[in-house]
Amino acid sequence: MATSEKWTAHWKHLYEEVVTSGLCTGCAGCVVACPYDVLSYDDREGVYKPFHIEEELGPGDCGHGEKGCTYCTRACPRFRAWEPEIDNFLFGRTRQPEEVDGISKDIVLLKAADPEERDAFAGSLSARGFNVVEHEPYKGQLDVTLTKVIDPASGANSYSKPASGMHFVGVKLRVQNEAPSTYQNNANNETTLTLSNGKTVHANYNPIASCGNFDNGQLKVKSGATSTGCVTFQVPKGSKVIQVSYHNTVFPGTTAQWSVP
Repeated sequence: MATSEKWTAHWKHLYEEVVTSGLCTGCAGCVVACPYDVLSYDDREGVYKPFHIEEELGPGDCGHGEKGCTYCTRACPRFRAWEPEIDNFLFGRTRQPEEVDGISKDIVLLKAADPEERDAFAGSLSARGFNVVEHEPYKGQLDVTLTKVIDPASGANSYSKPASGMHFVGVKLRVQNEAPSTYQNNANNETTLTLSNGKTVHANYNPIASCGNFDNGQLKVKSGATSTGCVTFQVPKGSKVIQVSYHNTVFPGTTAQWSVP
């Protein structure tokens, strides 16, 4: 009889593969899930990252994990297992190494036809007609438009500060749901930046001035309604953003990409 492989990944693996690799979004899921209270959360100077507080094995390992505790890796939405599982479920295969942004049925580069949209952001590209919801009861059209890139962006308050050597970049999106059912997703999870050095940057949860993060990133757009908000990123000073991408991992569909002048 075939048996499932026992899950043994713990804080050591989470620390190496997520926390220190740039994948961590600071959601604190691992901190909340830890049954031994050995994980804490660094929210100083806009860091927003978990860390291990026991001295025994240092910051990158955990005695409880070595004894079999796996709560933190099971709670993390960025840890390895979810990607192949969701890819297999949606597309029947796992992503290839060159598919850094995930599997896409199509990649669409479109320029906004509306002059007002183009004026809102120099060279603005619109994903109008972006069919990301193709299956019942969600069959219909989702229009996602990049209206502005704020670079650099300022923190919304004295507590919202980028880490040393970093600066905030804000991406303002307008999401219009033309499908018959409510569209629910998380803009922070679906939006990424690509830098001129080829690196992909994931969202940061710091609030920026003059542009809210939807409902803490949550999108709940009723049929015929529109929602506008910003997604925040921390980017190394001196780095240039060359592309913004909006994915759709909730349903199989299209990845929208905009080139940034």
